[in-house]
Amino acid sequence: MRRTSRQLIAAVTVLAAAMLAGCACGGPSVDVIDTQTDTFSFPIDSARSAVIELDLGIGELTIEDGSTALCSGEAQYNIAEWKPVVEHSVANGEALVRVTQPSLGHRTIGKKARSHWTLEVSDDVPTHLVIDMGVGESRVNLGAAMIEQLDIDAGVGEVVIDAAHVRHDLTIDIDSGVGSITIHVPDDVGVHVDCDRGIGSFNYTGLTKTGGAYVNAAYGETESLITIRIDSGVGEISIITGTMTASI
Repeated sequence: MRRTSRQLIAAVTVLAAAMLAGCACGGPSVDVIDTQTDTFSFPIDSARSAVIELDLGIGELTIEDGSTALCSGEAQYNIAEWKPVVEHSVANGEALVRVTQPSLGHRTIGKKARSHWTLEVSDDVPTHLVIDMGVGESRVNLGAAMIEQLDIDAGVGEVVIDAAHVRHDLTIDIDSGVGSITIHVPDDVGVHVDCDRGIGSFNYTGLTKTGGAYVNAAYGETESLITIRIDSGVGEISIITGTMTASI
């Protein structure tokens, strides 16, 4: 039964990715060019908090901590129309950074198309990070970044989050259509998980089911709390207690 479920998940993932990526729409194809690299960086200046919004229709996304700026990033792409649109503003002490991948409409995207964004976030500025991902992989290493709210809307693809080193209040909201979700959490900070899933397994270590939720031994015993809410259509979900053995 488990093998059949995984085969179904794999089949649905491939089909959904093809449809969302436009590979099966039959429209005019886009041209692939030499890989381009765009960089951006915004200073903290007067910002006391920040909202960072990333809208990536197709590609791969990597988030890291440790930026000495408010945030700094790099976008690599080989389709000219995928040159990201970057916006930045500050009002009343709150910075807003928005990075958007322009849509290609119904044009056909070949297998050689590539888009990879990397973003480093400040460890000092309380941040609300919003990721809108169509098709692709999102890998978020929170580390010491002062991300207090992480929202991920993923259409098709893998989501990996390393929150094992987080020591402050954090809320993670994930809405995933098709694909796997893996989250690493600490064992010495309270963790509370709510999961609404369709097809696919739910695996966890270091947690206990209490009512309709899952909590760790530190839940209710620490000042800080990590709250995780997951709404998944199809795919495997894993909540793992402890640090990752390898870089994500």
